[in-house]
Amino acid sequence: MENIACFSFRYVIRFVVHCQTMFMFLCITSYMFVLQPAIPPPMLNGFYQINAETAYIEVTDDSKYALYVEGHFFRYLLEDELQVTPHDTLEIRK
Repeated sequence: MENIACFSFRYVIRFVVHCQTMFMFLCITSYMFVLQPAIPPPMLNGFYQINAETAYIEVTDDSKYALYVEGHFFRYLLEDELQVTPHDTLEIRK
């Protein structure tokens, strides 16, 4: 009876060791390569280019700074943001 229990225990231990070895092998090999597409990702719509040709800053009646991009209101700027690129290159209209 003792031999049967010992015999099956050896197989359980061997099986656990093999599973652990396979798991470690998969973990290590998964970091060896990364599948990526061969073409660059497509450009997404909704991004604005803020430069001197496409945007300007307008001072409103209540002394706020409104940023307009391509002729449409984009957002209000704080006075500190006027010194930061790209806002420092834009025309300020009154």
